[in-house]
Amino acid sequence: ARQDAEKLNNDEQKPKSKQPSESIAAPRKRLRGCTTANVQAAVRPHRPDIIRCYRKLLSTQPRATGRLSVEIHIDISGRSKFLGVQTNTFNDEGFAACIFDVLRPLDYPVPDSEPCVVVYPFSFQK
Repeated sequence: ARQDAEKLNNDEQKPKSKQPSESIAAPRKRLRGCTTANVQAAVRPHRPDIIRCYRKLLSTQPRATGRLSVEIHIDISGRSKFLGVQTNTFNDEGFAACIFDVLRPLDYPVPDSEPCVVVYPFSFQK
């Protein structure tokens, strides 16, 4: 099961620049702009929860591998207003619902001027 979790891959481009270090006591600064790197920064800390969704799927479909691309509509306050499936190669609605439950409450980057839409692709393999 540990190997399953380690093979969860995101298909989006990896950010090339690193964020400046913050002290442990400092509150996390809200990122601005709907860039790939900023959205990744919002989602990555919740990777263990996404892996739990995949492990739950594996308990009923042990050979499950595939892709799930989630469309996220982010309002001007950085909250998700709508989540939709753009691609889902899994035959399990509960799996997408579990991923939505992880992604829905996250603090996304605040768009520069108007709401934005991003597509976040996930690739899962054992």
